[in-house]
Parts: sequence; structure tokens; C-alpha cells
Amino acid sequence: AAAAAAAARNSHPGPAAREADEQRELVVFFYAQACLVRLFDCIMRVLGPLLIIMGSLLILTASALYLRFILPVQVEPGSLKYNLHLLLAMYLLSNIFFNYFMCASTRPGRPARLLRMPGARGDVDL
Repeated sequence: AAAAAAAARNSHPGPAAREADEQRELVVFFYAQACLVRLFDCIMRVLGPLLIIMGSLLILTASALYLRFILPVQVEPGSLKYNLHLLLAMYLLSNIFFNYFMCASTRPGRPARLLRMPGARGDVDL
């Protein structure tokens, strides 16, 4: 009878054992989450430049197809209108690539802290 009572006590853990199990689960969850975050960071460090290259190639392909096939059909090659179209297309394409590069190479940063001045009509940057 004493052995059965001891077995029954051991089969139902007390509050201290349950708390220790919960602590272990939290630690395991924390480390699993930390590993997933590091894995995601590594994937994004590789995937980011690849997506930038793919976006650049897509823009370049679309503009090359327009300049090679669509523009000569719309406007006679060698004419003033054709050359102006070509000049405008090159200007826009250079602006697209410049802005795309600047957007991709700019760090995200954070919002500026604003100071509310008494009697002021708006916020003041610090």
C-alpha cells in the first residue's frame, strides 16, 4: 500500500515540478525563436541582393523591349520624334535606375524625435 501511494505521488507532479517544466519550455521556445530569427536574417541577407538584381533585370528587359520593338513601330527610326522619344526614354530609365539604387542602398533608419514647444504652431525636430 505504501508503494502504491508513493507511485501515485510521483505520477502527479507538484506545483514546483510543473513550474520547472514551464520554465524549461519557455527556455526551449526562446532558443527556438532566436534560431529562427537568425535563420531569417541570413536568408534575407542573401535574398535581398538577389531580388534587387532581379528587379533591375526586369526593368532593363522591359525598357529594352520597348526601345527595340515598340518604339520603331510607333515612330519612324531616325526622325526627330524618334530621337526625342529615345532621349526621353533614356532620361527616364536613368532616373528609374538611380532612384532604385538609392532606395535599395539607403538604410531604413527611424523616425525623428519631435519636440513640442510651448506656444509653437507645430513640432520642432531635435
